[in-house]
Amino acid sequence: MYMHSFQGGATLLSLGLLFILYTMFVWWRDVLRESTLEGHHTKVVQLGLRYGFILFIVSEVMFFFAFFWAFFHSSLAPTVEIGGIWPPKGIGVLDPWEIPFLNTLILLSSGAAVTWAHHAILAGKEKRAVYALAATVLLALVFTGFQGMEYYQAPFTISDSIYGSTFFLATGFHGFHVIIGTLFLIICGIRQYLGHLTKEHHVGFEAAAWYWHFVDVVWLFLFVSIYWWGERKSGLRNESSKTKRIGLFQRITAALLLPLIIIYKKVSSTFLPNLSLFWHINEGIEEIMADYVHQEMTRNWILVYLRLFLLIVIKDVFLSFVSFLNKSKNLMDSDS
Repeated sequence: MYMHSFQGGATLLSLGLLFILYTMFVWWRDVLRESTLEGHHTKVVQLGLRYGFILFIVSEVMFFFAFFWAFFHSSLAPTVEIGGIWPPKGIGVLDPWEIPFLNTLILLSSGAAVTWAHHAILAGKEKRAVYALAATVLLALVFTGFQGMEYYQAPFTISDSIYGSTFFLATGFHGFHVIIGTLFLIICGIRQYLGHLTKEHHVGFEAAAWYWHFVDVVWLFLFVSIYWWGERKSGLRNESSKTKRIGLFQRITAALLLPLIIIYKKVSSTFLPNLSLFWHINEGIEEIMADYVHQEMTRNWILVYLRLFLLIVIKDVFLSFVSFLNKSKNLMDSDS
């Protein structure tokens, strides 16, 4: 209705959305009552809900499959109407290593956070599960904010040929799923805070976690196909930039492997994380970002994110190693 300038379309769309939200609210209210207050969710009912949600995710996969089909059909065999080239002439593509790459890091971290929440629920640690869900929701909101900023700064619109249509439909539909998943996780966080979720009964959270992992996987396909592959096919980068990209991947490989070896040696010898090691790796990250990420604001966001991630990794490696030493010592003491 919006695309065809239908008169009164906004009113009809708003009314339809209100009816859908009310239906969702009433249905979820009944499900929560049955699962918590009335205790009707037996193992058979839980199994049926799981199968039903799996079928729902399969239907969503088919939906996105249609969008990817449209994109590759248009890009692999561009028609004469768009000049026989892809992207069409006059379309300025987005750099995949700017906001899209940062959003990839954020969304993957949110998937790790929701897995952390699942393990906390299974372990009976309620507060930790609430914190993990809060972290997941926060990362989801940050992702949505950056996606909106990317839309605002995009040099093309949904009406700019088939490229704009496929780009905004695919990424926008994914963004809509992110918003729905965020609401799903907020409800799960509230239920966890109220004590509704237990080790044995947390089907609602499992469905939310499956949905969120599905959103993660779809975004990876979007990043690789529409952002990265589409940018490569545009041919806007010259040979020197390709050489720089090869050097970048070599340096990233070294940045991933060498610090792990150094961390292991430092922790195993001193049992304390070496702060100078963090700044040494940080300098390498800054050099990589300065070479490849050209927008200063995006580069600063990525640097902040990677610094936090690096600190968490060093802390976890150190604590895991200390825990291993303590368990080994206790085992030796029990044997003696």
